[in-house]
Amino acid sequence: MPTLVRVASQQSPSPRSAVSRLQWSALVAATALAVALLLSSRLAVEWRWFSQFGFQQVLLRRWLLQLGVFALVFAPLAFLQLQQLQRCWLLRQQ
Repeated sequence: MPTLVRVASQQSPSPRSAVSRLQWSALVAATALAVALLLSSRLAVEWRWFSQFGFQQVLLRRWLLQLGVFALVFAPLAFLQLQQLQRCWLLRQQ
């Protein structure tokens, strides 16, 4: 079984890598916020449009079907992708 050896420079992160991690975190947070704002505004407009005709139940059913189909498709694909990544990691460690 291979052993992992740490290099001294990897034990304590340099200030530059800490800043880049902070910038990366800020970028991810800003992107997530932008996506959440766009998604919530779209859903709100759609809800109001359907509510003027009294079709909120139709919209809820559509959203639930979309989430269900996404879960049915995404879950097996994510599982297979994780298995592939584990195989690649094991081959890399050998």
